[in-house]
Amino acid sequence: EEEKEEEKEEEEIEEKEFSAGVGSDGDHDVAINQEDMGVTLLAFSMNVLLGIQLFKGSKLSPVEEEGYLHLWRYIGFLLGIEDEHNPLRKGKRFAKAQLESILMHILHPDHSSSQLCNHILKAMSTRVMPFHSRALILRTILGDTWSDRLQLPKRSDISTLDKVRVYVWWWWIGLYTKASSLPYLQHVITRMHTFAITLFLDTCPVLKYPLSHPP
Repeated sequence: EEEKEEEKEEEEIEEKEFSAGVGSDGDHDVAINQEDMGVTLLAFSMNVLLGIQLFKGSKLSPVEEEGYLHLWRYIGFLLGIEDEHNPLRKGKRFAKAQLESILMHILHPDHSSSQLCNHILKAMSTRVMPFHSRALILRTILGDTWSDRLQLPKRSDISTLDKVRVYVWWWWIGLYTKASSLPYLQHVITRMHTFAITLFLDTCPVLKYPLSHPP
């Protein structure tokens, strides 16, 4: 009986630790760690700013950076990240420090990480941008140390054709990013993006999981 009581207590503790509370339909959902949600938010915010800087060769203006991060801070609120745990609550410098701090203790690739990474690259592969081309892009961004840990194909194993594809892709993205900063083209590209996003939202199916904080 004592063992059954101990098991019951353990189950109750686990339920408190992993449940996200009772929803409107009375069912329990599995909780997502606030830190995990925060670092995912950083992946779509800080990483994008760093990527733009990489492709463009220069930073966005402070006003643009502040506005972009504020938007993602609000998106984090809609997704259920409490503002006291939101890594974007104090601006870019704080967000970058949070990203580096979190990565220091969660970024330890293992065999499953390698399998997941390579599987995603293969699933996204097309004739225009096959697996080895995508792997080379990722290796260029991550660097050889992390790429080797994820067991990505080495540069010496990648064909010349794949390297040419990546060079053309890199050149095009850089050109497109720089063009987006030009006065006239900036407005044209913004309108194109707005139209594409609006069209997607108007035609996409209803989300299976509603936002915890509807706008």
